[in-house]
Amino acid sequence: MTTRLWIPNLQESADSLRYAKLAARIKENMISRFLVKGTGRFDNATQSAQVFALWYHLSPEPDSSFRVLLDECKRHQMHVSTGIFSTKMMFDVFREHNMNGIAYAMANQRSYPGWGFMIGQGATTLWETWAYPESGPSQNHPMFGSIDEWFYRSLLGINPGAPGFEKLILKPQPAGDLSWAKGTYRSVRGKITSDWKIADHHFQFHVSVPAGIKAEIWIPSVDGKVAEQGQPVEKIPGIRWIRFDQGYAIIETGSGNYDFSTKIND
Repeated sequence: MTTRLWIPNLQESADSLRYAKLAARIKENMISRFLVKGTGRFDNATQSAQVFALWYHLSPEPDSSFRVLLDECKRHQMHVSTGIFSTKMMFDVFREHNMNGIAYAMANQRSYPGWGFMIGQGATTLWETWAYPESGPSQNHPMFGSIDEWFYRSLLGINPGAPGFEKLILKPQPAGDLSWAKGTYRSVRGKITSDWKIADHHFQFHVSVPAGIKAEIWIPSVDGKVAEQGQPVEKIPGIRWIRFDQGYAIIETGSGNYDFSTKIND
């Protein structure tokens, strides 16, 4: 027996228009209140202020706003200075701008404050505060736990391309001195595997796509030429070449297990 969720069409078109206008007015007021025109700066231009503007697509000057964010990261010597919510948003923003190297530098900081600092101090769980919580704050807390999402969405590149993973986007973003990453995600459609390594100037990428879905796969490449088990992908049934864009070969596949390889600058 198949169970279906019935969602009624309320046909409240007047409400739809009313709230759309309200949302637009709120956005205009926020821009008027906080944007320093011509600079990309929002309010006091902290990491959090810039990240909120970029994550919510508030800034009418997104390139300038992003540059201000980068400058602020450099001012903090590539240390995170965000709160709980904007930390998650910042890593999203870097992923969307193909700047995972910056995210990696901030995630891997071994001096205070940072996750690497916690590890260096012997932490085996996340603390509630960046400094060691001798009393009061928790030593096992979800505070700043959004870093886990970065592992999956940026390093492994596992992202939904449609609600419920009806479509899968796999776009790993190698960064820093990392030479491999491997992980699985148990989606509502089944287990997704992203397993990559860099060796001998080649990017080797093992992928598992669950049954019944399409996958758009972005493979880091220097020239866009990709092989699957030694055969050019253009010659393999079930794999469709899309394009070469910003250092990625983009292909589409159905479900199955694949082993891709391409040249890469490492």
